[in-house]
Amino acid sequence: NVRKLIEKIKSGEKSYHFVEVMTCPGGCIGGGGQPKDREYKGDALRAKRIEGLYKRDDSMQLRLSHENPEIIKLYEEFYGEPLSELAEQMLHTVYFDRSADLGGVYIAPTEVQSAAGLKQFRCKVCGYIYEGASLPEDYICPTCGVGAEMFEEVR
Repeated sequence: NVRKLIEKIKSGEKSYHFVEVMTCPGGCIGGGGQPKDREYKGDALRAKRIEGLYKRDDSMQLRLSHENPEIIKLYEEFYGEPLSELAEQMLHTVYFDRSADLGGVYIAPTEVQSAAGLKQFRCKVCGYIYEGASLPEDYICPTCGVGAEMFEEVR
């Protein structure tokens, strides 16, 4: 869809001051700002990066943001409570599906998917979304290669 957007900008059909495109293989873990290595390339590098992130996460004493004393204090002194009006205004964003603007396929809302018996499962590593009635036990993420145990149902 990036090519379609560029053509619309060139033709004058669309006008933007800034366009950000995020297409890192494997998601943010494979992005431009990530460490580079001369030994590993492509999928092997991403696999090592994933392994390193999991090792670091396992070694941390504080792993959950809602248990972080600084976050707790911030809510007590400033935001009031999670999901307060101030917290919603300052910390949350809203997603608008703009794929139709570029002739893309509209992503159906969760209610429509539920009515059709479909569920969504998100890869906890790279964010890939699998849609289906259920997630097969032997499913492998096509983006980062982890197994079904690393997927969570999107609710």
